[in-house]
Amino acid sequence: MIDAPRVCILSIGDEILNGRIIDTNAAFLGAELLKRSMPVSHQRCTSDSPQKLTAQLTQLASQFDLIISSGGLGPTADDRVYSEVEALQLEMTSIENPAGSADGIMVQFSSGCHYLALPGPPIECQQTFTQSVVPLISDMFSDLPQMAYHTMHFIGAKEANLESAISELFDANANPQLGITASEQGVTISLLARPDTAHSADHYLQHCRDIIADKLGQWLWGEGDVSLAASLVELAVENNITFACAESCTGGQVASALVDIPGASAVLNCSWVTYSNDAKQRQLGVDAALLQQHGAVSEEVARAMAIGALQKSQADYAVAITGIAGPSGGSVEKPVGTVCFAIASADGVHSMTRQQYTLGGRLRIQRQSVRDALHLFFLAMNGRLVLRDR
Repeated sequence: MIDAPRVCILSIGDEILNGRIIDTNAAFLGAELLKRSMPVSHQRCTSDSPQKLTAQLTQLASQFDLIISSGGLGPTADDRVYSEVEALQLEMTSIENPAGSADGIMVQFSSGCHYLALPGPPIECQQTFTQSVVPLISDMFSDLPQMAYHTMHFIGAKEANLESAISELFDANANPQLGITASEQGVTISLLARPDTAHSADHYLQHCRDIIADKLGQWLWGEGDVSLAASLVELAVENNITFACAESCTGGQVASALVDIPGASAVLNCSWVTYSNDAKQRQLGVDAALLQQHGAVSEEVARAMAIGALQKSQADYAVAITGIAGPSGGSVEKPVGTVCFAIASADGVHSMTRQQYTLGGRLRIQRQSVRDALHLFFLAMNGRLVLRDR
């Protein structure tokens, strides 16, 4: 069995170097190559300036078995890939671009390294890779060790605490190798397993996955390439469950996250954005005395919002959010990032308060709050919340 090829992704363009656009192509290519047992070991970015690409390729060809670039294939003056590669005086083969007019190119260096240049527009890069490049690399690297890759998603525990609970699995020489990342959407643990003479990659991956699920199962909401919103919609459709939303500081983003998923029409019943106190009273029936006594950002008001949304929508579950997304509006008692949640059903109500991370500003606070609201739906549907009498 041969070793996995050494792979480098090369992004081309001053607009990427200068931060004017986000390099989504590199993320796409890295994920797709990993699925095909070709993990990327290096990513580079080079300027549009003359001779930069020629110099970069000459250097990289001695270090890697495969280089895949995106960008620089268009008709404008700064698109120099064709001319730069021609300067290498190597035989060039065209790679069909099914989504645009700028075809990619392929060359092979004397070292054996293959270089594939793909177009820069994301839709063109993706379709060229999927339809034209995948058959090429399947022929180039036909005897790869079949690795196995998996992801597990968690909410409700900090990244450091999750890692600490399974610290023995994070050994640098372990199989599978684990990675852990945190974002507004929660914490994701990735597993990359390799085969050996004793067992397949799937064997090692499944064994490790089961250990993680056993130790961290209370925070696990999903696995694989799926979003929390998509998981909710799928589960709700299967069980004929409907939702309603009553939002303040998130301005409808919870409802939007659900509506983004195909099939949401069978799930999302009603949604309110009640940003002002007056709207909370008129639209959801929140008692003015509650607002006066506890303030709009309080569990008491969140509970009243959820109950009002449940009654008016006749949905199975209603979630409510009210908080301080900032950058102003906070106080010593209720600083920016204070967000109160409630979820109501025919069985009762559950409420909670979260102090969201404020680094990243208003948008990050909102995204964390959307995540937590969706998680409440998930927990309630799976019987992992106690909904007490109102």
